[in-house]
Amino acid sequence: SIARGGRSVAGAATAVPARPRVLRDRIGRATSAGHIISRHEQRRDVSCLAKKKGGKKKGGPKKKESKFSALTKEKAASESKVVKHESTEVILDLLLLVENYAKKVGKPFPTQGAVEITSIAKEIWNAPFVLLYHRLPQEGEGEYPTFCYVNKAALALFETTWDEFVGMESRKTAEDEAAVQQERDEYLAKSLAEGCVEGLEVWRVSQKGKRFLLKDVVLWNIDSGDETIGQAAICREWQYEDESVGNVETLFGGGGEGGEGGEGDQAEEEEAGTETPAEDAAAGSES
Repeated sequence: SIARGGRSVAGAATAVPARPRVLRDRIGRATSAGHIISRHEQRRDVSCLAKKKGGKKKGGPKKKESKFSALTKEKAASESKVVKHESTEVILDLLLLVENYAKKVGKPFPTQGAVEITSIAKEIWNAPFVLLYHRLPQEGEGEYPTFCYVNKAALALFETTWDEFVGMESRKTAEDEAAVQQERDEYLAKSLAEGCVEGLEVWRVSQKGKRFLLKDVVLWNIDSGDETIGQAAICREWQYEDESVGNVETLFGGGGEGGEGGEGDQAEEEEAGTETPAEDAAAGSES
């Protein structure tokens, strides 16, 4: 039996756990001073002791980041800053495009400067002509070719953005009429058979509905090894329905190569996460 408060309690089979040392010392001091500690105070002291014992240590040394983790974060940060038309995948596509142009058309690719791997993305993006490149469908990818690259001038002419245009079926740049689509299929098939077709004149329509006649178009195949994986087209001049003539200079307001104010510049600025010059000039309005 265990004595509690002067009374005997029978039948208790387990021993009463010992009080913590600090609490025992306090009880002893309080008892000797003639003060009785309440159960509430005892519980509070036990709770404080438990918190101190199991609490987290503040100001301790931080775990050192591994070299692998640091390099991974650095690589992810650098890749996030790369605009889409300058990605590694696009650069490889452009190298293949330029190589096939020389083989199929029999002329050097018409860029202003030398085509180097370090500058090819910028050279073709800012080139003084419209360039479109569609990839042929592989098994399980659908029925129609889809765009995998367009340069700045093409985005401006078709009044669209990179995200809207890349991945879109290329047949949607032409009017959805049987005769128009049939004509398009015929010269695409001719290029597949012969390697390239020059001097084409074809009507196209922008994403906003503006019609224009592309003139003197060069269309050629893109081969990888023994397989034709796509086709690309270049155009330097076009004519609108009002018979006005268009080119890269008129497209960008006389700025020519690298000029500002067109849809292509807007697409590039959006990818980089900055505002366009038009947005800066027009306070509170969207370009």
